[in-house]
Amino acid sequence: MGGSSGAGGTGAGSARSAANTRAGSRSRNSSRQPAAQAAAKVVLEPIFEADDRESSSGFRPRWSAHQAGEDLRRAVNRGANWVGDADSAAVCDRLDHATRMTLVAKRTSDRRLLQLLAQGRRAGVLDGGTLCPTDQGVPQGGVSSPLVANGVLHELDREGEDHGRHLGQRIRDAADVVIRCRTARAAQEAHQRVGELLAGLGVTLHPAQTRVVEVSDGRNGFDVLGGHGRKVESWRKRGRRYLQRWPSRRAMPAGRDRITAITAPRHRWPEPIQAIGDEVNRLRRGWGAYVRVGNAARQFRQVDDYVRERWVLVASKKAGRRGRGGERHALAV
Repeated sequence: MGGSSGAGGTGAGSARSAANTRAGSRSRNSSRQPAAQAAAKVVLEPIFEADDRESSSGFRPRWSAHQAGEDLRRAVNRGANWVGDADSAAVCDRLDHATRMTLVAKRTSDRRLLQLLAQGRRAGVLDGGTLCPTDQGVPQGGVSSPLVANGVLHELDREGEDHGRHLGQRIRDAADVVIRCRTARAAQEAHQRVGELLAGLGVTLHPAQTRVVEVSDGRNGFDVLGGHGRKVESWRKRGRRYLQRWPSRRAMPAGRDRITAITAPRHRWPEPIQAIGDEVNRLRRGWGAYVRVGNAARQFRQVDDYVRERWVLVASKKAGRRGRGGERHALAV
């Protein structure tokens, strides 16, 4: 009996040891994943960049949404007055694994690299603390995930430039596609093609952020690339309208919310006012750098007014006053 117990103890110890070994292996593999993905990104980036199309500006070195916005402005001012905005819904969550690997394999034949990317299939997602397997999407937060998603959406750029130029031109910034056309019929057809191509990749268009508008008379505008575009009459050349861009209605509340998050918490009131001001100014500079290309003077003034309002309230609380009575103190600071 004692021998049986000893054997059982030995068996249990061996099982625990094996389990610990597997757990340690998983832990080591997990810790290596970011470094492995970073290495994959270094290898993949020049391969993808070599045949990426000029219509793509998202997740590419030395390319930005500012360049895409400037291309859009020039095209609309030259007469492409029908604009279609095709915004993909949760593209990083919906890409089919098999389709993703097939398209990436068209651009590189490195087996070890493809094997490393395929491991993303087994990454899974956390749902309430439980790790669940998934058969679609790219790993959220992965170093190489944006690059891989961009490589898959390259199919949109290729099809648009090789077979859709007669309809109009496309600009793609990550998952946001803008179609510039001269007629309503061409815009609708191009918009339909984009939807069909994305459906083949397992991705759908966002219904609330996808539409086709005519912008020549200035009555309609469109939200795209983080901003709002609309034709405005020139004060120099009366009767002529040119496309202008400024932060969208969604971007403005987001900026104010971030300012409020810095200035509103009570636990920050005892801090030196200079420290709070420096943090607000860093936020303003970053936001301003993103929207500096365009016609955002009015929006800049609105943000400055809101910062002043929040600053007065902070100064009032630090001075022990109620409401906005600390304005004089705030200005003195």
